[in-house]
Amino acid sequence: MKKQHKYLFLYLFFSQSCAIYSFSGVSLSKKVKTYSIQNFYVDTAKGPNNMYDLFTQELEKQIGQKTSLKKVDNEGDLLFEGKVIDFKYDPVNTDSNDTMARLSIKVSIDFFNMHDENMAFYNKKFTQSERVDNQNLNENEEEEITKKMFSALVKKILDASITNW
Repeated sequence: MKKQHKYLFLYLFFSQSCAIYSFSGVSLSKKVKTYSIQNFYVDTAKGPNNMYDLFTQELEKQIGQKTSLKKVDNEGDLLFEGKVIDFKYDPVNTDSNDTMARLSIKVSIDFFNMHDENMAFYNKKFTQSERVDNQNLNENEEEEITKKMFSALVKKILDASITNW
């Protein structure tokens, strides 16, 4: 008889804990089924012309890899919006190579969780930097570096919004 109680306890424990699911570190209510990306702007004159597309594609890719959420155009359970607010090269003083620079990209993000208002954040800044040789950098190389940096930025954004670590 004790064995049956043990199994019943385990069943109840796991069935109750499934109200929030977790895949790859993602913790979301079962009510959350969709997401939207709205009003993402580029508020800087520098950088690749297609930064909006690069950022949006990376955000969609990582959400798709880490969750089973469906993208909808409007009114998703989760909503991401914001802008790239800085894209700049700062010189790096090195004795061996004067062409090195630190590329920094900063984004400002608003995040809304329609099922948990406490998870929302507004105007939260995320920054990523990379050391590059900007004198010998062509447009394709700048775009590839930007994609890599957006990947790291999106990971930080998802950690703050979906993963909540």
